[in-house]
Amino acid sequence: MRNIWVQLLITLGLISVIGIGATSGKAFLQSLYRLQWEKTTYTESASYLENPDCGWYEIYGYEIGANPNLQKTIQDHMEGCDSSVRLVQIQINLAQYKDCDVSKEGLQEIDEILTAWNGSGRRIILRFLYDWSGHGMESEPDTMEQILTHMHQVAGVVNAHKDAIYTMQGVFVGDVGEMHGSKYLGTKELRTLVETMNREFDPQLFLALRTPEHVRLALHSNGEIASNEAYNGSLNSRLGFFNDGMMGSESDLGTYGDTSLQLDAEFGGKGTRAEELEFQRKRCAYVPNGGEVVLDNSYNDASNAYETLATMHVSYLNHLHHEEVLRKWKQSAYTGEEAAYQGMSAYDYIGTHLGYRYVLRDATESMEDYAKKQAALTLDIENVGFAPAYRKFDFQLIISPKEEPSTSVVLLDWDYRTFAAGEQTQVSVPLDFSGYPKGTYDVYLQVMDPLTGEYIRLGNPMELTDIGYYLGSFTLEQLYGE
Repeated sequence: MRNIWVQLLITLGLISVIGIGATSGKAFLQSLYRLQWEKTTYTESASYLENPDCGWYEIYGYEIGANPNLQKTIQDHMEGCDSSVRLVQIQINLAQYKDCDVSKEGLQEIDEILTAWNGSGRRIILRFLYDWSGHGMESEPDTMEQILTHMHQVAGVVNAHKDAIYTMQGVFVGDVGEMHGSKYLGTKELRTLVETMNREFDPQLFLALRTPEHVRLALHSNGEIASNEAYNGSLNSRLGFFNDGMMGSESDLGTYGDTSLQLDAEFGGKGTRAEELEFQRKRCAYVPNGGEVVLDNSYNDASNAYETLATMHVSYLNHLHHEEVLRKWKQSAYTGEEAAYQGMSAYDYIGTHLGYRYVLRDATESMEDYAKKQAALTLDIENVGFAPAYRKFDFQLIISPKEEPSTSVVLLDWDYRTFAAGEQTQVSVPLDFSGYPKGTYDVYLQVMDPLTGEYIRLGNPMELTDIGYYLGSFTLEQLYGE
């Protein structure tokens, strides 16, 4: 009799356990979700993007203290500037103050010039100089002290407009400010000028010297930049290049030497073209490079130009000089392998690749935790431009329910500057849908310039909407029951 009761109790217990297990199993299944990702099509566009800090530029010059109709001159220049141009080189000539300090009125004129161009939506490549005729020695002050005083005087005005300025070219001296034809470009004088600029002008501003040798002499080093030193505001992290003899000859009109690089005790010396291009390739991963092309020759034939501009990481070129080279590019068809650019001219291909150009190649989803509704979206982004970006932009994903106008934001801690030219970068975005009900959510990508407040355009034909580029949509579904 006892055995019957024992068996009965065991049976009742098993039934109870099975019931509890079934209930908890059902609850577990009801907690599982599936996230379906439907992406849009990611192809490459050939359009000119007009992003900040890169592309074609135009030059406008102002002689301080010698223009009674300055405001009209500025207005005429702005009205005549090509609407697609996002960079202007502003040359400020101080020759009127060769023998004296810049007057209060002169400083006010500089402020008016920078204020006006800042309001035009264009960023400034700034060059101070004393000469426009190729006679720098005659136009420059008679003493180094006067030049240093001028640097100190104008720095206050320039620093007040630092957000409008991309880079500063030269060290005030030389023929047309191009760092040749001056008595102030010996090693000692060069270092004094560069160190004064480094001290006086805000560390946010890049400084550009004419040749690789100038950079090494100014730094008194081999000119290498370690990745952990980039963008830290040091002189080494600020010094880029401007090359106004670009591809004009094997030496870029004296920019390079004709023998292998042998540095002297002061780190002076010019290497061969190949050596100095490699030097720029490494250094300009972190600092900008640009200028103008000159003299029609084989070095600036289209196929050679593509390779050279990519190696030098060129961000900006003068679109009016030199006319014969630009005409050659406009009359040459692009013959490379990139499918999106077939049928366009070499000039247009080069224009679309100056600086950074980021193309979204793919976006894939993976569910990391089915119960916690945690997933990841992986973006493949390729920089097909000649150079990286040199300022940090803001990234974020916008998640918007299809049925409601509300949005939520996922901030992305990416440094756009590390997306190297010619390379593809894969970045993973963790997504937490734990606070989201079932439904479908559209996903947008925003890349924004914090200085201008404008969106950075991608090299994809996707429409840039008010909330960014549409990447695709997630549908969050429950696997079992309600």
